[in-house]
Amino acid sequence: MIIEYVRVALKGLGANKVRSALTMLGIIIGVSAVIIMVAIGEGAKIQVAEKIQALGSNLLIVTSGLYSGKGMGAIFSARGSSDLLTYDDSLAIKKEASFIKDASPELSKNANVKYGGTTITTTIVGTTPSFCQVKNTMIEKGEMFTDQDIKFARKVAVLGQSVINDLFGNADPLGQTIRINNVSFKVIGILEVKGQVGPFNQDDRIIIPLTIAQRLFDTKYVNSIYLKVENEQVMDKAFQQVGQILTNRIGDPTKFTLTNQNDVLAAREASTETFTLLLAAVAVVSLLVGGIGIMNIMLVTVTERTREIGIRKAVGATRIDILMQFLIESIMLSILGGIIGLILGLVGAKLMAIIGGWPTVISFPYAMLAFCFAAAVGIFFGLYPAQKAARSDPIASLRHE
Repeated sequence: MIIEYVRVALKGLGANKVRSALTMLGIIIGVSAVIIMVAIGEGAKIQVAEKIQALGSNLLIVTSGLYSGKGMGAIFSARGSSDLLTYDDSLAIKKEASFIKDASPELSKNANVKYGGTTITTTIVGTTPSFCQVKNTMIEKGEMFTDQDIKFARKVAVLGQSVINDLFGNADPLGQTIRINNVSFKVIGILEVKGQVGPFNQDDRIIIPLTIAQRLFDTKYVNSIYLKVENEQVMDKAFQQVGQILTNRIGDPTKFTLTNQNDVLAAREASTETFTLLLAAVAVVSLLVGGIGIMNIMLVTVTERTREIGIRKAVGATRIDILMQFLIESIMLSILGGIIGLILGLVGAKLMAIIGGWPTVISFPYAMLAFCFAAAVGIFFGLYPAQKAARSDPIASLRHE
């Protein structure tokens, strides 16, 4: 009987091909949208994780700020004065903290940079040669400045690729002189391409010796200190060590931020996952709209086929027979729409990655969930029209014109 129900349902749908296709459109859009949105969200989450892990998973970050949590392990809000941390603090941490391999203090400010007739605004990072080791960053061409450059505050610079593109185009910047806030710097190196990490373009920056950066921006402080821990197994111990050292030096543990890079990664992943679920929820609305469309069309179909229902009942069809006939039609609409949406979603996600350059990761559990939800929508929204058809009076149905 099930095979017969399916055959009759397909015959009924085939009799109105255009209407059936338009009815399935909401389901098709809903399923494909869920797959594409989740693929984009999952791809973004993996990309963020890769970018942050590229900076080093065994990384601690110290910044100035007021305490806004409970316990030493909490993340602080950087809303306090930045005139707190110094280069000497980083040297002390490196010397006294047994689980810290290296330390890289940073002073970051935006500044105008000029070469020839071109002027741009970019981020200037004053730091030490440890920057490359701590941040897992390579010098693609040229060289990094040395401890001697730090000692004598030499005016040398290492450029990110975005800065090179904006200032030099296709020309080789090595050996050229640029002006940062009207102070001349010689370009000695080019940083490897790091790409976007969250809202920050890691290639849109210029690295210069910390001492000359402090003169340039008229300060003796640094914005942050990046610390490379020996390994992830001793991260908690290193966290406690650094916290104690800074508390002893600064005197108030609520005036600095100490953040674990893994905490940053977890927070980023959580926010990306929330965004992915939000996108999927928006796409699910299309499925519900598609379900309402199925119910509307099935109600119209029941009205149009009232006489057919009467004839079937007159020759012995039971209520269950009529119910199953129309219910299976609505299920077939949603399943066929789900299959088409599944195919379009998978193809669309791939096209997003190829044409748009967006990172996408197809989540097959989400794809199957969207397909099953589409089938459930067909059952839920098809049940009322099917029940209405099954309960109709056969005599009244035969008289219907």
